[in-house]
Amino acid sequence: MHLSSTVAGEVKLVRTIDFAHIVGDFYAFRTALEVECSKKVIGKRIPTENRQGIIHKDRIPKEIDVNTHITPYERLVKFKSLRLDFAHEKLYRPLLVSKDFVERFSKERHFNLDNYKGLYVETDEYSEMMDEKSDKRTLIFLSHYDHTWCDHEFRPLPLPIYFDYIHAQMDNKSYHLKKVQEVLEKRDDIEFVVERYSEEKIKSIPYYNVDEGRDKCLEFYWLPSVQVYRNICKGISEHGGSLDDLIQVIKEKDKLGIEKFVKNEEED
Repeated sequence: MHLSSTVAGEVKLVRTIDFAHIVGDFYAFRTALEVECSKKVIGKRIPTENRQGIIHKDRIPKEIDVNTHITPYERLVKFKSLRLDFAHEKLYRPLLVSKDFVERFSKERHFNLDNYKGLYVETDEYSEMMDEKSDKRTLIFLSHYDHTWCDHEFRPLPLPIYFDYIHAQMDNKSYHLKKVQEVLEKRDDIEFVVERYSEEKIKSIPYYNVDEGRDKCLEFYWLPSVQVYRNICKGISEHGGSLDDLIQVIKEKDKLGIEKFVKNEEED
């Protein structure tokens, strides 16, 4: 009796794709590519690929078949830094977040996504992306390159802007600090940085950075509104600059109302 070393059978590929609308032009997707075989020795269905993510409507193929390759949506943005004088590329990472995430992150002084566990969903968690009862329904895009973020239409979202004696020159050689302090204390979008166990807002500059006539400083964070922040970013973009020029634009437009307290060269 002759035994064949081959087994005849029908084998085909079966792809299943699910989509769920999130917001705007973005959808959550889940795709699985399986092998279907008529022989029990191989098994009815053997998954060979499982993918999940967020996709833009323009990347959803009009005709989906077994050869369709679904790529999760990523946004690559090119920008130029005047300070370094070369082009950068940064990749935005999509996240589904709660309103609490947005409120807290807009006040985040030190970027650390680990502090927000439970307030966001990675884009490979399709089951939660499909859950209409989930509180994580806001789509944002986050860049680890420069810790910036934006909404689903890629409009910038604000973060605290840090003013110190180094980059912002908030020192007693450049400004009348007491007058600046009085103006800023009346605002509800300013958070002063003070020494531990002290409430004094005007502080001493560390000895290694002290210069003649420059030994006191103010340090604070400004928490601009969404619209104000976007207007500042627009001003930077129109001048061909980058986020490195943020503080300079704020000073030029006197967004904090303190530029009248800049000292002239004759003042000590």
